[in-house]
Amino acid sequence: MNMFWAIGFGVGLLIAAIVLFFRQKFGKACKYDERQVAVRGKAFKAGFITFVICEFCVFLAETITDAPFVVVAPGFVSIIIMLLGFLVMLEIAIFEDAYFSPEKPFSMKWCILMLLLAVLTTARGFMVDDLWGKYINFSFGIFMLIVMFSIVIKNLISKKACDKDSDEEK
Repeated sequence: MNMFWAIGFGVGLLIAAIVLFFRQKFGKACKYDERQVAVRGKAFKAGFITFVICEFCVFLAETITDAPFVVVAPGFVSIIIMLLGFLVMLEIAIFEDAYFSPEKPFSMKWCILMLLLAVLTTARGFMVDDLWGKYINFSFGIFMLIVMFSIVIKNLISKKACDKDSDEEK
């Protein structure tokens, strides 16, 4: 493992711990209605089922070929499967208003920041020399891009629906 990667990982964990500390200390708790909680449950279930089906397919492929299923490096397929399950869960939750709604929309400033981070992560894939790092950066970058574009699309759909409702009321 590269020393800079370990330092970056440690700094990332430290920043996450600081953010969580201040959020717990000074942040207000999110309140979700019953419908949002039910949709989040369905989203978690769909993400988990996706994860299990993909892992079962890899198991079958390994059993039939009697060899480990390695695409780039050992463990890479498992990371892709985890990202896929998480993506299914997030997409269902986003498009069913489980987290964001017209009353509590996602901040476009955060969306732009996350899009920039996704582009930088994807671009980092071009700069990394080893194949493992290249594919991991591409995978996480594309994952973040898909999630952020989904949030932007959902916000545009919600705004159009709110504008249409306000036009009908007049």
